[in-house]
Amino acid sequence: MKSIAKMKDHVVIAGFGVMGEHVCRELAKAKIKFVSLENDIERFANSEERGYHTLMGDATDENMLKQAGVEQARAFISMLSSDANNIITVMTARELNPSLFIISRAVEFCNKNKLHKVGANRVITPYELSSQRIVNTVLRPNVVEFLEVMSYAPNMSLSIEEITVNESSDFAGKMIKESGLREKYNIIIIGIKRKEEMFFNPAPTMEI
Repeated sequence: MKSIAKMKDHVVIAGFGVMGEHVCRELAKAKIKFVSLENDIERFANSEERGYHTLMGDATDENMLKQAGVEQARAFISMLSSDANNIITVMTARELNPSLFIISRAVEFCNKNKLHKVGANRVITPYELSSQRIVNTVLRPNVVEFLEVMSYAPNMSLSIEEITVNESSDFAGKMIKESGLREKYNIIIIGIKRKEEMFFNPAPTMEI
């Protein structure tokens, strides 16, 4: 509890089920601080055995979210087994921290918009994602393999990264061809996002 109370800019995960366990494992690999909330005693013990920061309690309880440090966290992930509970946790987390980045699972696709309305920035529908991946593996297997290698292979020198360019950055205001990103850092820019607009395969003359 003492170490959790000191945490800032961490990730809070509601639910240590099958998906929650995978998420925690990947966050631990990436050395990202996180706290998980679980009310099932066996899953709670499973999380503790792995050395994760875990709290035993109901994630729909505002006090439990406060104990997990939602007010100081940078992201909140809700992966509870029912959409009703996910809606409650998302709504409560948004009230506690208006600037929080919130990701939620939607068990039923019809509840996706509801989760967005109560405050989720991103809503994941596992069945929809799984079916899309299966179809893409049939239609374009080499593309799927390439993306998997880039995203998940720890021993590869190739990876996709997201970088925020602030106004004080040396790259701000420069065209891509003037930035030296390719020559100095072997970086290929595949997209630029400005506010809500995304530019894919930007031209060398595009300003950063």
